[in-house]
Amino acid sequence: MDIKLKGCTGEDFAKRAFKLLYDACGHAVGMGVFQARDNVSESDVWENVRNAGDYPGGVFMSSDGDAYGDYVFGRRIKWGCKFTKDTVTIPDREFDVGYQGFARIYKDNVAIVEAVVKSLDAEYEIQTDNEQ
Repeated sequence: MDIKLKGCTGEDFAKRAFKLLYDACGHAVGMGVFQARDNVSESDVWENVRNAGDYPGGVFMSSDGDAYGDYVFGRRIKWGCKFTKDTVTIPDREFDVGYQGFARIYKDNVAIVEAVVKSLDAEYEIQTDNEQ
């Protein structure tokens, strides 16, 4: 899914998306309890995503314009996106409630997009092949 943004940047979108997904997961799972932290900020979550903070030893999972959150402070997210100054690309995948804790709240990527742009007071348009 390719999204054109108005009123926020792609990075702003990604930061907020990961924070909303983190909050929607509810709690750490399995061995994630050792990385669990409560009351974290959007910046804390973003830093964890960008530096694969739940994986000591230098595992790097994100780069400029590309972010993926596997486990974030012990919460199983397993979601990612690519972004530019004014666009975001999210892979089309179905969510699994047993695997992605946020799926109880966000049933699909459109639900995530709508929640993010609403919280940022922004707008979006889903791009079709003809518009790119």
